[in-house]
Amino acid sequence: MKTNLVAVALVSLFCAQALPSFAGEAEANYNKMCASCHGKNKKGNPAMAKMFKVKPEAMDLTGKVVQGKSDEDLAGVIADGKGKMPSYKATLSGDRIKELVKFLRSLVPQEKP
Repeated sequence: MKTNLVAVALVSLFCAQALPSFAGEAEANYNKMCASCHGKNKKGNPAMAKMFKVKPEAMDLTGKVVQGKSDEDLAGVIADGKGKMPSYKATLSGDRIKELVKFLRSLVPQEKP
């Protein structure tokens, strides 16, 4: 019995250290999949906006255009893509997309009603 508890504790400790936090993973996913267009500073890449012929404010993740969308709308754009933005539903699970939306919300303090 004592051996089983030690084994469970060791496995739990290993798993906790081996799996990155969702928040850290969301930021890593952003850096890997989004930063080239939306910028490291999350305010959009002007050269990409010009190349894709989109308004710069549509690429600014900290601005009113993006932050004014509902969580469901943001998740839908990430999952299904929009315009020149590709779909990520084959790459990111629904939970990962939700965590990415939470990450985007964390970029700007939310006003309290």
